[in-house]
Amino acid sequence: MAKRVLFEGKFIRLIAEDGWEYVQRANCTGIVIVLAKSPEGRVLLVEQFRKPVGKRVIEFPAGLVKTRAQPARKPWKKRPAASFWRKRATRRGA
Repeated sequence: MAKRVLFEGKFIRLIAEDGWEYVQRANCTGIVIVLAKSPEGRVLLVEQFRKPVGKRVIEFPAGLVKTRAQPARKPWKKRPAASFWRKRATRRGA
């Protein structure tokens, strides 16, 4: 069975292929995550509302790649740790 586009919107594309239906991103060529570590070796996570699950979720900072350029594998530039970390960390469920 040939690949068919069932729907295409601004952000997603619904595909039917070989008895399967799946969604592709329509407005980007890839995704990236930022792995930021504190001086103590802790990993930075972000919390934000996600409409598909109707709740706030905790995840790595991430974004979409909108060009065919290769994502950087090293930091864009050295930044002080204070730019990524708050002085007082909060803990959920503690």
